[in-house]
Amino acid sequence: KKEKIAFLFPGQASQFPNMCRKVAVFFNQMRESIEKANVILKGRFPKLLSEYIYPVPSFSPEEEKIHMEELTQTNITQPALAVVEMGIFKILKDFGIKPDMMAGHSLGEYVALCASGVFDEEVLYDLLEYRGSAIIRGTEGKAGKMVAVGKKPEEIEKIINSLEQVYIANLNSPSQTIISVSDDKLEELIRILKMNKIRCKKINVSCGFHSPFMEGAKKILDEKLIKIDYSSPTIPVYSNLTAKRYPEDKNPIFKILSEHLVNSVKFTEEIENMYKDGARIF
Repeated sequence: KKEKIAFLFPGQASQFPNMCRKVAVFFNQMRESIEKANVILKGRFPKLLSEYIYPVPSFSPEEEKIHMEELTQTNITQPALAVVEMGIFKILKDFGIKPDMMAGHSLGEYVALCASGVFDEEVLYDLLEYRGSAIIRGTEGKAGKMVAVGKKPEEIEKIINSLEQVYIANLNSPSQTIISVSDDKLEELIRILKMNKIRCKKINVSCGFHSPFMEGAKKILDEKLIKIDYSSPTIPVYSNLTAKRYPEDKNPIFKILSEHLVNSVKFTEEIENMYKDGARIF
């Protein structure tokens, strides 16, 4: 019996300057993706997208910090990660490594859908930059933060229930839950978690994603999502929202992506469902 292969596409907080630099040097497929994104997004940033991914060499910790901060702006992070992930996907494909199913974490789900033929690569980069910009515009300076917590959701729910503006955002694994929290409640949340001897760490992202903080952004993003001409997935893609496969009918895709930004990421359940469906190599 064949062991099925699942491709997983990462989300925000995976980014770092010079990610996959050697791959970009040696493989045309990666450079083609980068060039495509540069052309599509030209004029939307002060520099080309590639100059954020591969900045000029830094010679001090201060310069390194600036490069990381620039890349962490959500409208830059999202297409930057998508470029690298699509490049790797195309390289693996050309080596004959084909997935039986796919999933992505948060923005990575958009890359998985693109890899499955739901929309073109050009649409992917345009859409993710728009998504990032919608988040910046829609949160009006009240974007929130995210904290990684070393417990299951049910083990921390009682603790955080007493706090306002605190939401469970990502159910990442049996031992990690991500919380979205308002800027002014961040320190209080961390203090309470540590008081209860619960491991926690602030995540390097610009907003409190997958929570009600994203309601304004969702309205702006919907204006773009509704105009896209979706195709049915050619490879099964699993959804963060439902933890199940996207329907073969292309019509519900808009609805799922629309709700994706403001609801929790059911990543643990998604991976378990892929395993049930035969995935053994992730």
